[in-house]
Amino acid sequence: MTTTPALSPPPLDLADVRRHIEEVLEEFLMSKAAAAHAQGLPDEASHVIAQFLAAGGKRLRPLLCVLGWQAAIAQPPTQAVIRVAAALEMFHAFCLIHDDIIDNSTTRRGAPTVHRTLTARHTVDEAP
Repeated sequence: MTTTPALSPPPLDLADVRRHIEEVLEEFLMSKAAAAHAQGLPDEASHVIAQFLAAGGKRLRPLLCVLGWQAAIAQPPTQAVIRVAAALEMFHAFCLIHDDIIDNSTTRRGAPTVHRTLTARHTVDEAP
């Protein structure tokens, strides 16, 4: 009986992958803020969302996405794979924002939620 040896994927530097994911997220959010500004729209929401995304998280979902790619293909991740992984992280962040709105949460990760931050910036002090 002859067996074919399994392909061994090259070692993956998770810190490097995380850095690439952060770069993709930052580039995307900066481009959206610039587009909003160019159209005369307030870019405040883009900045608050960028702060939320930059505030933390272990980035497990995008790392698992990249590791899954490498396990299946036995090749280092391409830029397209990194972009998909970053999109997955952004989708997760937006789900957290939505969850905070639905649950009427005031904080997330020890900071005010996105919707509370935006509400506070637009609340008019009605005191005399």
